[in-house]
Formats: sequence, C-alpha cells, structure tokens
Amino acid sequence: MDQVAQPVTSEDTDLQSAPVEGELHPTIASYFETLHRGDFAATAALFAPEGTLYPPLEASVTGTEAIATYLAAEVPGIKLFPRNSVIVSTAPTENHSTQADAPSLIEYKVTGWVETRLFRVNVAWCFKLDAQSRLQSVGIKLLATLAEVLHLRPENRNNLEPDCPTEMGESQ
Repeated sequence: MDQVAQPVTSEDTDLQSAPVEGELHPTIASYFETLHRGDFAATAALFAPEGTLYPPLEASVTGTEAIATYLAAEVPGIKLFPRNSVIVSTAPTENHSTQADAPSLIEYKVTGWVETRLFRVNVAWCFKLDAQSRLQSVGIKLLATLAEVLHLRPENRNNLEPDCPTEMGESQ
C-alpha cells in the first residue's frame, strides 16, 4: 500500500502554508485553495461539466452541481495539506488516437494529509485534467489500513479499501 513518507507530528507549525514538492498545476492549486476557503461552488466550477469526484467510502459524484452539493455537505471543517505532486501520465483524449492530433489528458498524483477536529489521515489525490485544464476527475485515496479507515467511518458502507479508480490510470 502507498504510504506518505513523513507522518505529521505535533511539532509541525503553519501546515497549510508549507510548500508542495513538485509541480502543482494551477487548477489543482485552485482546488485546494477554494476548498480551504469553503467556496464549494468555486471548487465545483473547476470540474468539466461531466467531471467526477471519487470520494473515499462514498459513491462517485458527477456534474458540477452535484459536486458542489456534496462538498457543501461533507467537507466543511476539513483541512487539506498537499505536500508532494507528480505528473503520473499524459494520454490522448478518447476521441483521438495519437498525441500529435489531440490535446492530452494530464494525470497528477498529490500526496499529503487531511485533518478534521477528530482525526488526521494520509491521503493521495488523483487528478485528471483535460486540455482546457478542467478537472475530469478527482479520486481521493485514504492511505490507511482497512481497520483505520473503518474506524474513521463507523457506518461501514460495505466498501472495502478505497483506491483511485482505474479510470484514473493508476497502476496497481
């Protein structure tokens, strides 16, 4: 299972302003900034109209309005701490067969952690951006053991260990 290299300690200060290692695409930076501000409509507006959010232990959410509604209900009070960002891959869009004849989808993997008033957990975010820099999908993977995840979400929803969806292109 993936692990974030350095766990958070109580000695960490001003966590949200710490720099992210690697390239953080401006759309992804805006995703984190708008969530921190609680501007869920602005976060949802970063998605393509058919964009999908894959939250952990929940059903996927598709469409900007549905994403804004989901975020407003589930995310208030959560603090996100992205720390590392890497480009995972680029691929031609599905309607084009080669890199030369079409803009690419770009996939990023960002690792860090999430805090609420009750817990802190390491997380990987899997972002897929289209040629217009809109979010086609965001998958959120908890980097924890199954027992730790079930402890976080006691109303076990019959989902097993979360993973970035295969559509995100992450190798297993």
